[in-house]
Amino acid sequence: MARDKDWPPLTGHSSPKIFVSFLPFNSILMDTILNITYKTLEVRASDGALHISLARSAVLNAVNFEMVLELHAVLDGIEKAQQTKAERRAHEFRAAVLAFRGGCVGIDVAAADADADWQYQGIHSQQLLAGLVEKLYRLPLVVVCVADGPVVGLGLGLWLASDLRVATARSTFRCGFSSLGISNCDMGVSWLLPKVVGSSAAARMMLLNGVLSAEEALRHDLTHVVEGDLAAATARAAGMVSRLGSQHSAPGLALTKRQMKEGVAGTSLGGAIVAENAIQTYLLSREDVMRRARGVLAGLSKL
Repeated sequence: MARDKDWPPLTGHSSPKIFVSFLPFNSILMDTILNITYKTLEVRASDGALHISLARSAVLNAVNFEMVLELHAVLDGIEKAQQTKAERRAHEFRAAVLAFRGGCVGIDVAAADADADWQYQGIHSQQLLAGLVEKLYRLPLVVVCVADGPVVGLGLGLWLASDLRVATARSTFRCGFSSLGISNCDMGVSWLLPKVVGSSAAARMMLLNGVLSAEEALRHDLTHVVEGDLAAATARAAGMVSRLGSQHSAPGLALTKRQMKEGVAGTSLGGAIVAENAIQTYLLSREDVMRRARGVLAGLSKL
């Protein structure tokens, strides 16, 4: 595997350290993530993906303080597991599947009123909550989000931060912050929503606090697919994870996601080409990637 000294320079663009997030998973850290007993989440590994399900469906997965901390712990653990250069075995995770079974209606306001640890503390509270959205957006795995119910507030921020989105027919989408008397510009929504649905649909949702049905969300690219029920949506997400594995090498997929995010953020064409050149040079220096490439070319030669 290429090390720091082997990475090609990215003159005029971001640091070569963009590659550090895509090392194989540290087995000890990943096992720790999987073996923790969570109170508000269900976390498991299956079929090339890390599955994270919100587990407060009785209250439509309203996010309490404990869930905030547990989500931060899982997302931080994934990041650290890939960055650690200690002895490791490669967990072939290409995706994280985030499930809103019952939807996700944002902050649990009732719990916030009752829990002394959950009192609003100004900018610190804003950073703690919105930090979940940014961490999910920058996660070094493709994030597939499945929603089955209303997606509101922080739930919408997490939904928008995901890479691939699958909704059930009963799902709905709304900003919802303004209902509390605050701005709908919260949890990264003011940046993410116009980029996903366009300025017109974003204006409807943010200024009028409009609700989008699943079919409307599909028309505006807020979801990539709508399925009839949760079982079908879960199966579709599993199919997406399988396709990620069949169509990409693990490092190629991770770097594709990273560079796509750079492009969305406003990288120039020249900067993007510099980064792409560095990425391809790095990938073609890896024996595992070359082995895969030779296998594909050998198959094509027989057609």
